[in-house]
Amino acid sequence: MALGTPVNIWDRQVNGAPWNNTDTSIGILYVGYIPKCRQVYAEAHLNATGAAIIDRADVYVADERNNSEGHVPFTNMGNGFLTSGFVSIDVPEYDAGSVYAAPKWFRAALNYHERLGCSAIVTSGRHQFSDGGNFNDGNGATCSHG
Repeated sequence: MALGTPVNIWDRQVNGAPWNNTDTSIGILYVGYIPKCRQVYAEAHLNATGAAIIDRADVYVADERNNSEGHVPFTNMGNGFLTSGFVSIDVPEYDAGSVYAAPKWFRAALNYHERLGCSAIVTSGRHQFSDGGNFNDGNGATCSHG
């Protein structure tokens, strides 16, 4: 189940074909949720271009405490589906003695590097579990190269 507001993962080739200074979507990023387990995960779906030009990536979940959990590094983009580890919406992995308080928000994040040398960190919109709110506050960062 997808939550939050998905964002495009962008690429821009500044000085030449095939994109000629225009942004091209190379995939999407969003927060997923497994209700039965009360866990979230980050997922990136790369299109064929994205899978071909990204040479390494780290997909993870960012929480309301500005921490990140569920990191999964990739050096092979395979079929273009990149999924983080599962993260509890109740108790943070890094502090098992505490619980998340309202608003209990999470967002997906993707830190990636392209074969041509640029890097970017993309974040999806937040989803709040305390009230079901979705926010259009992801960054949709663009990786630009010449």
